[in-house]
Amino acid sequence: MATKRQILAAMLATPLTLAGMEADAAMPDFESPPGLYKDIEVPSVGPGVVIAPSGAPAVEARKAACPIPSLDGAQIRGRMFSSVTDIKNGDGSPFGTIDSEGSGWVVKYKDGSTIAKATETGDDETRTIAVTGCEGEPVGTITVKRAGWRGERVIEAKDASGAVIGTSGSVDYLQGSWRMGAVSYEDDHWLLDSWRIRGPGDGRIAAIAAMANSEANRRESQTRNREREHGHGRGDR
Repeated sequence: MATKRQILAAMLATPLTLAGMEADAAMPDFESPPGLYKDIEVPSVGPGVVIAPSGAPAVEARKAACPIPSLDGAQIRGRMFSSVTDIKNGDGSPFGTIDSEGSGWVVKYKDGSTIAKATETGDDETRTIAVTGCEGEPVGTITVKRAGWRGERVIEAKDASGAVIGTSGSVDYLQGSWRMGAVSYEDDHWLLDSWRIRGPGDGRIAAIAAMANSEANRRESQTRNREREHGHGRGDR
């Protein structure tokens, strides 16, 4: 049987005529081995899906890391008769909100997407707040410890590795300003729970620390009111 190379050489040596074309039509059909060429079905790929190597299932693309916002110059101010706290940029434009959720808080951008969540545990002496990012990844912890008989407290923040990123001095419930590491907090409203944040750093930690201090203030105020009712206050200034 002639090989494909021999047949091709014969075709090149023969003038192309209608008769030759008819003769060629009678040549045997050299089929490829079964299964050598298959119809390829193009897979349907949705957004966020990566084509895996042959034989492996498609996998979801790795999502971009959660952004770390800076709240340098931002204002965190509670609303009257509401659990929602507004976050505004330094220029006054809306940034997002903080709202109570379970035993902690959830921080969201103005479009409603989650920035961070925090869960608070502990007692009156020590409160620990675990902070997670938009995908539930650990961001850090904030600890609020009672440091004095008149309700002073020390607030300490750590990153996800456990390294300390900020510690306050003694903060009490009447204090109009305080600092935690490189971030300062200034009370800027006579009635509403409101803080102006200044300084670089992870805005998620900064925002939750402000809420943790406000919650400590609320608890301290309730404790003092109860003690006044029973006639054994701790000596208000």
